[in-house]
Amino acid sequence: MANANLMQRGRIKRFVAWAKSSRRKTALASVSGVLIFMSFPAWNFFPLAFIALLPILLVAEKSDKARHAFGWAWWMGFITNLGGFYWIAPMLKVYGFLPWSVTLILYGMLCAQQALTWALVFGLGRWMTARNAPLWLAYPAAITLAESVNPQIFPWYFGNSQYLNLPFIQAAELGGVQLLSAALVLSNILLLSLWRWRSMGGRVPRPVLAAAAILVAQFIYGGVRVAQIDARVAMAPTIAVGLVQANIGIYTKTDSASLLENVLLHQELSADLEERGAELIIWPETAYGPPAYYAEGDDPPTLSRVLLRDSTRLPPSSLPLPSAESPGPATSRLADLVPPQRGFTTPLLTGTLFWQFRTDEERANAPTRGGTTVPIDIFNSAALLDEDGFVLGTYDKTYRMIFSEYLPGAYALFRLTGFSIYEVIPVAGDFRAGAPTDGLVLPFEGEDIRIGIMICYEDIMPSFGRAIHAGRPEFIVNITNDAWFLDTSEPELHLALSVFRTIEQRTSLIRSTNTGISAVMDPVGRVVASTDTFVKTTLLHEVPRLAATTTPFMLLGNWPGWLGGLTLLGVAIHARRKKSAADLSV
Repeated sequence: MANANLMQRGRIKRFVAWAKSSRRKTALASVSGVLIFMSFPAWNFFPLAFIALLPILLVAEKSDKARHAFGWAWWMGFITNLGGFYWIAPMLKVYGFLPWSVTLILYGMLCAQQALTWALVFGLGRWMTARNAPLWLAYPAAITLAESVNPQIFPWYFGNSQYLNLPFIQAAELGGVQLLSAALVLSNILLLSLWRWRSMGGRVPRPVLAAAAILVAQFIYGGVRVAQIDARVAMAPTIAVGLVQANIGIYTKTDSASLLENVLLHQELSADLEERGAELIIWPETAYGPPAYYAEGDDPPTLSRVLLRDSTRLPPSSLPLPSAESPGPATSRLADLVPPQRGFTTPLLTGTLFWQFRTDEERANAPTRGGTTVPIDIFNSAALLDEDGFVLGTYDKTYRMIFSEYLPGAYALFRLTGFSIYEVIPVAGDFRAGAPTDGLVLPFEGEDIRIGIMICYEDIMPSFGRAIHAGRPEFIVNITNDAWFLDTSEPELHLALSVFRTIEQRTSLIRSTNTGISAVMDPVGRVVASTDTFVKTTLLHEVPRLAATTTPFMLLGNWPGWLGGLTLLGVAIHARRKKSAADLSV
């Protein structure tokens, strides 16, 4: 009986010790999660990223097994995404028409999936250090690999937190944002190693000194490159670019009764920009859509939600804009009221919607909606018009937003089973994907300006930046509509994630948004002009014409991710050989 009581007390003590340890590890992992999301917008305490991983590193290195480190790091990543992507919940509630119970479940699922990146970082890192790989090698390699293999609906990287840290982020031209992520992990390991060295005494280990030298060199490199690129920008020719931010709400934007009013608002703001000297005017994503469909020769034109994809000209209107003296239209002809260029003749780059008829085969394989097959494909597009309304070039969005623009596997499921998921989720979007283009070409002062084009969240994807680099754009334009995310930190986060496209190929990025933040970023990632959110305004800026550079990242792509994978493979092979040698010696 006494022995049984002692055993029971022993079990209780072990459980209490475990519980205390679990609470401590949960607290440490949570602290790291909070520090990470506070280094991003809207908090922007970016220096926190240099120490944010210290608590979770202590947890991981005290974990007996890699799977334990995986679990604690997943919790850390869940907290990070919960705080960083809080704006998902109101967006799903307001525009997904979902009850709060479903909204919170979907929000939690997104955070849980995106947290797998951090779980992989510390699971793989702990696995490698358990096989004698040094900290300074294991965890930087693990983050480059993890950020490369875990798919995310909203791709973000640890290195994005430093978008305001100008010298630090210049290394993105060498290896992209993932190289910056590795440098941040290295800085955390450096601080941990220095703390341990101070506690244990002795000489500073050489790897620690090497890591410190690498980080110092990175800041020096960044300072030098900023000065060099600024000198190139100062010598480059410019073009005066005007951005229209009409601040139109989602429901107003898609309301058929507001079509002409929305177009008129963009026209009035554009006329003001032309008067101030704009040489190219940019409207945001779907700013001219749903528009009025018309083309030269149509009589009479009819109101529609999209433009024919083969349109070659949208004739400008000769009708003056309304004024205090003449507030109403002088004609009822639709063709005089709806052209994008009315009251101004400056070349225009605008977001719009295009349509084209599906072939018989495409219609047969297309999922039904409301019991019928839709006869057309719809594209989320951009169109460049000259001063006479001729279409100089178009681009169709390549990377569509899941759910709002497509449902994964919907077409394959319909072909295999005849079941259309659009009958179950009728509000889901069904846009056809385009392909990256070499750019849109604008004749300007006897020369051709090549413009790289991105729509919506394509500007946060490093791979897409590489895809459009082949056209050697003189600047990149992103048109987007962040009104979906209400008055949250999402617009600033979107801006922060896009900054790195400028450094990766050393050219400017211009963002024209419906509700903000509209901005111009120079080739070193500096935000040189921007607007506030949810205000009707314009932005005019002299943008340098600097052809994109073939940087190491443009040439080699995500080599840090490949190097991380090779490091993991090398550690595994070494551990296997060591185990085999030990077995033979026995």
